[in-house]
Amino acid sequence: KRFTFERAAALGLKVVIIEHPGSWSEGLVKDGVIAKFLPVDMSQPSDVVFEQALAHIQSLGQDGITGAADGIATFVELSVPLVS
Repeated sequence: KRFTFERAAALGLKVVIIEHPGSWSEGLVKDGVIAKFLPVDMSQPSDVVFEQALAHIQSLGQDGITGAADGIATFVELSVPLVS
């Protein structure tokens, strides 16, 4: 998956990852591959995960690091219902 985010960064995208705290992808911010990592405990009930993810998405652009979300994608099959 890392290569996908590296390519996106090379194309000028400011990628934001929403994932469980401690995920391998959290380090991609320090590496300059993604713009932000937003932790959400994915073991919570789906409605709680949705509300927390939605709050994170709605707050994008408020700190000057990213703009508002232009699109949302997932590379994890289990997350397809949440993303759709």
